[in-house]
Amino acid sequence: MKSAKLVWAIALLFGASSMWGCAASMHAGVTTVPKPSMTETSQAVWLNYWQDQFDGYQGNVVAPQSDKYPQAAVDAYQRAKMEWDRKVETAATNSQILIYGGSILATVLIVLVATGGL
Repeated sequence: MKSAKLVWAIALLFGASSMWGCAASMHAGVTTVPKPSMTETSQAVWLNYWQDQFDGYQGNVVAPQSDKYPQAAVDAYQRAKMEWDRKVETAATNSQILIYGGSILATVLIVLVATGGL
């Protein structure tokens, strides 16, 4: 009976931790960095703005038109997009590791409970 309670407790903790990972999107649509002036030539200023846009809109950012934005803005957008793509790839990999690791742990626990080893 004790082992069944342990299995349920572990399963509940795993489920809760999996759902907690979804809480990162709670700030979607919220940006804090104001758009720089079109005369701004600092790529760092534009990069800060684009990073905020990518984070706030979860990657749904329209590329700046090169004939309407300064070159620093276009270059900063490209860098911010590469950084965002890297974050998405890393998050996807971490999610897969969590899912596979949880599946392996659950399988081991079920086998141990079924065979009386736990």
